[in-house]
Amino acid sequence: MNVQHLKYIIEVQRTGSISQAAENLYMSQPNLSKAIRELEAQMGLTIFRRTSKGIEVTAKGQVFLEHARQITAQIAALESLYKSGDSGKQFFSISVPRSSYVAKAFSRFSASLNESQPIELDYMETNTMGTINNVINGRSNIGIIRFNKKYEDSFAKYLKEKRLIFSHLLEFTYLALMHREHPLAGQPDLGPDQLKDYLELIYGDCALPFAAEEREAYGNQPLGAKYIYLYERGSLFDLLSQNHRTYIWSPPLPAETLQRFDLVQRKCEAADHIYCDMLIKEKHNNITALEQRFLDELAATRQELSTL
Repeated sequence: MNVQHLKYIIEVQRTGSISQAAENLYMSQPNLSKAIRELEAQMGLTIFRRTSKGIEVTAKGQVFLEHARQITAQIAALESLYKSGDSGKQFFSISVPRSSYVAKAFSRFSASLNESQPIELDYMETNTMGTINNVINGRSNIGIIRFNKKYEDSFAKYLKEKRLIFSHLLEFTYLALMHREHPLAGQPDLGPDQLKDYLELIYGDCALPFAAEEREAYGNQPLGAKYIYLYERGSLFDLLSQNHRTYIWSPPLPAETLQRFDLVQRKCEAADHIYCDMLIKEKHNNITALEQRFLDELAATRQELSTL
């Protein structure tokens, strides 16, 4: 059995499309289809069923894919330890939401590492489903997902089906984040109609698997038609600093971050939904010493979040 073939079928399941998986794997679709047929013939089972709607995973294929993910994850862990010939390598991989308190904890964690030994850190900011897929596929050893608490039961069921272990990190209500020079910055509490005339910044890839709508409003406030869709966090603070009529819904930020970028956070009557940040990992993976150090930094950083 070719381990590379296992990676192929994992990518096909992740994308739900042979053509898209082939593109992601930098190979032709016929070659990918041939490799899958060879693997199915070798193992004596059908992994994927081709339908008019696309690719479906068979019941036996689902079980096989679970084992394939475990095998590839263990191989990736072995490679990370020994490919440099130094078992002392400090390896850490995580997928997270675009969050300042998580980024701050990671920065502190990275600064605490022993630079006399090899270091390999993989920190990926993505959406909730991206994080789940990265942990399932072995790209990230651990992940942090964010969702509306009303979907907690659905997420818990979904994660259990994927054999992922989860634990709560933080619950919060979104706040309106804006520059100190924003016209509404002087008001400690905002009414439901006050933000509709301003430009809302939105992360454009935050689709939820359990919501009928593609983008969930962070509160019940009337939303206007003035949006800027972002796909990475690097431009967020520039936009807030340069265009003082912009705002974004955000969890509580560390006070130091607010001061550094001249930002403020304000409550809004309409933003009354509770959100959760949750740690996830593969069932068979134990938390490593480095991961625990990061989680300790994360716990310390959560204590610094601004309170309103």
